[in-house]
Amino acid sequence: MSSFSAHIQQAFEKIGVTNRHRLVVAVSGGADSMALLHGCVALRYECIAAHVNYGLRGADSDADEMCVSNYCASANIPLEILRVEKERWHNNPGSTQEAARQIRYAWFEEVWKKYDATFILVAHHANDQLETMLHQFIRGGGGKSLYGMAAHHGTVVRPMLTLSKRDILEYVEANNIAWRNDTSNETNDYTRNLIRHELVPSVEKLNTSIYKGIQQRSEWMHQEQAAANDAVQSFLSRHLIRQDDAETMSAVALASVAYPDVVLWKWLQPNDFSSQQVIQISSLLRGDSSTEAALICSESHDVFIQNGIAACVPKKENTSEVIDQLPWSNGHVHIDVCSREDVSFTSDDTRQYLDVQQVTMPLTIRSWQHGDAFFPLGGSGKQKISDFLTHAKTPSWKKKDTLVLESANTITAILGKRICEKFKITPTTQECVRIQFSAYRNLSSV
Repeated sequence: MSSFSAHIQQAFEKIGVTNRHRLVVAVSGGADSMALLHGCVALRYECIAAHVNYGLRGADSDADEMCVSNYCASANIPLEILRVEKERWHNNPGSTQEAARQIRYAWFEEVWKKYDATFILVAHHANDQLETMLHQFIRGGGGKSLYGMAAHHGTVVRPMLTLSKRDILEYVEANNIAWRNDTSNETNDYTRNLIRHELVPSVEKLNTSIYKGIQQRSEWMHQEQAAANDAVQSFLSRHLIRQDDAETMSAVALASVAYPDVVLWKWLQPNDFSSQQVIQISSLLRGDSSTEAALICSESHDVFIQNGIAACVPKKENTSEVIDQLPWSNGHVHIDVCSREDVSFTSDDTRQYLDVQQVTMPLTIRSWQHGDAFFPLGGSGKQKISDFLTHAKTPSWKKKDTLVLESANTITAILGKRICEKFKITPTTQECVRIQFSAYRNLSSV
């Protein structure tokens, strides 16, 4: 067994890949992927080759496809080819490289499912690992993004991370394996190429044996990351408070841990917050002494910082629903008509009553808006809903979910909080509009 094959076999044994497994091998036609396919076949693994022709380099792209096709035909290896149409590019916005990555991995998954395979093999090697780590560091990545590519992640396996580019070129030459050179890799048009051609040679001069240990270092850092992640998740499980769709974290809890910014990052990054936003949230939370809320937004979530609390809630569209007749229910709010004798108040306002004679149909349930005002029951006059919610000490992240009931363009009630003075029941009231909440905390889902 050659040294190259031994590295592949050792990687497989470490991950748990056996000859019983069916493997999809991503093959571009370059030296790396052709060597990987050849090595797997030589080790008698069942392989399906998957090639993507992006069509970006004209005749060169077609020549790459022909190279892979000829080899697979001669070695009797099943081959799947994707020729990328313009529609696929439109459906994957972003840079050309990122779009190409999304396209190929999505298609590799399709091939993997079609053949009921166990793993998808890609030909990243030690040089790629170094470039990836340098690239992520330069881009300002955090956490495991700095630790390079994992040898095994989900269905994807990278068995050549302990092999250098020189090892690979020696293998293809020794075995007379045909391969194609992608000339787009020779320019500095892409950041990755610039790192490869300008930065990596300097690193190699500083440490001539950099590739021998790069993967071991990466694996250790991944293990360290896993241990740190366990600690953070344990902290979040004890201190992150979940109520309905809101998650809250207190500054007091964060002050008790030595890695507060890491906790915030692990909590908020999955909700589309950037590292800079997390730093801003951390600073606001540590220095917060105001009852006024600060708001930081991602594409999918909002974070409110107020009174030493950070609350993360998903964005919601404004609610508006017209009620043409009673009784009416949406599963959370139930509105019907009852007699005066059936009135039974609750201490938590999950049941509210209006004088039916004052109500004009249709009714509308909607999200409150800035500028809305009403005459609160028992109040001294007209009051803005924003002021009412503030005086009621409603947290800022709950204010946005407040709903009102409207009749003839007049607010009759803030659901679950207070009705309007004009619509209260009196000794002469005979029938009432009854508003009941089967799940008060979920009012915003109407």
